[in-house]
Amino acid sequence: MVYRTKSTHPRLSNASRFRSQTIPNHLAVALIGQNVSLMGRSNTILHGVVAGVVTETGRPKLVVNRVEYDLNQVLSVTPPVFN
Repeated sequence: MVYRTKSTHPRLSNASRFRSQTIPNHLAVALIGQNVSLMGRSNTILHGVVAGVVTETGRPKLVVNRVEYDLNQVLSVTPPVFN
């Protein structure tokens, strides 16, 4: 008798993989134009506006002040201020 679990079923595992890859991408794109606070190197907090998103090995990176940051470095997000 063969038992199948969700992780071994090819259609479900592909759907899960697709979902796990697209959610971070959609989140990153939604942050374009938003003000963010980021944890930088040396535990410094940086602030800036997300100018764009690049994908590196399938993972999105935010571009802030011409530097790329992982999504897990985001500490807070605030909407842009228009005068």
